[in-house]
Amino acid sequence: MTNKIQAIKFLCGPDQDHVSAQALAENQGLAEPILLQRRGYQVAWVVPQTTAVNQEIESQRLAWSQQQGLVLPAFFHDELNYYSESIDASLLMAFAIMDGEDPQSVFTTEVMLSRLGDDFEMLACSEEAVDEQQIVSIDFDAYAQGELIADDLWLRISWLSLFEEDSSLRFRFSFGLEFYEDVSLDVDKQRLAAQLCERIFPESALITQNTLLNEALRQLLQQDQLEFVERIVYLNSPKGGAQFHHDVERGHQGVVFAQLHGRTVWLVVPKLALVEQIQTYLAQQKAKSKSDSVLTSKEFESLLALDTESLGAELDSFSNNALEKLLNRSLGFNQMLLANGYGYLIAPGDIMLLPQAGEANCAWHSVFCADDYPGLALSFAIR
Repeated sequence: MTNKIQAIKFLCGPDQDHVSAQALAENQGLAEPILLQRRGYQVAWVVPQTTAVNQEIESQRLAWSQQQGLVLPAFFHDELNYYSESIDASLLMAFAIMDGEDPQSVFTTEVMLSRLGDDFEMLACSEEAVDEQQIVSIDFDAYAQGELIADDLWLRISWLSLFEEDSSLRFRFSFGLEFYEDVSLDVDKQRLAAQLCERIFPESALITQNTLLNEALRQLLQQDQLEFVERIVYLNSPKGGAQFHHDVERGHQGVVFAQLHGRTVWLVVPKLALVEQIQTYLAQQKAKSKSDSVLTSKEFESLLALDTESLGAELDSFSNNALEKLLNRSLGFNQMLLANGYGYLIAPGDIMLLPQAGEANCAWHSVFCADDYPGLALSFAIR
């Protein structure tokens, strides 16, 4: 079985204005161009192109084992209308928070309280941030038949960046002490945090109650039982999105990302391939007697000196500033990834599956907003 996805192709550099890029695309019979930009950096003008992919289960399993991203196009497109009211309400709630409305008032409306019912009680809203991007943390107790069964569930609402022109938001559901505990060890609380997400964002059912998706994942992973935990609801806004990262967490197989509103452009690269692409790019620049416009000569030489194992370790550390700049700000490097086929356009109804079994074998990914308005998406870990 083959299916058609929207691959992203490089069109021209960001030095061109929209009129010029549009004319270039029209002359080549291509779709409307999209400017990839994030947090003050412009990468390229790109265009989506329809590409046929083999989606037989054995082909998907091979791709998954090779840590490639898997796109399931228009997988729940027909179901979006059923959840349109819920999606619209979630967008309005997020827009209110973006505009500075008190989150506590947003979560104490009659509609929201009715969704929580007797099973979840909202406690205090705290602005004491665990990171400077956090807007608020909201604590919840969970009850079963009137008995308290969990008292440290939380929803944390955060900006994705501190860049003033980026209003991207993240709603993350979990429990316990962030960064200090292995949350995958407490299955019951993971489940309760997941249920809390589904109460606040009923459109979560597009993943969790999707019979076809669940069966496809069971076949892909060759598992009888699956759960969707550590849930995040994203609003990727213009000039925003997520920088290159992975989502590895012990006990989780990967991530299912579902686009509900708006579009996102993704760069998805297996860890080993990303290391190879970095080394290839640095070597090519060295051969041209160039470094890279975002790197100092010293930073360039420091990266060039790293062997494969050391470069992989520096990636995993998330603390190498030179590497961060190359991954997220380098025009040449990102354009090379696009030229080598690592770009995808994800539209409403599409699903992106990301293998995340471990740091050594996972799909690294970078996300851009593809529209001039915020989108809405679900990102759930697969346990």
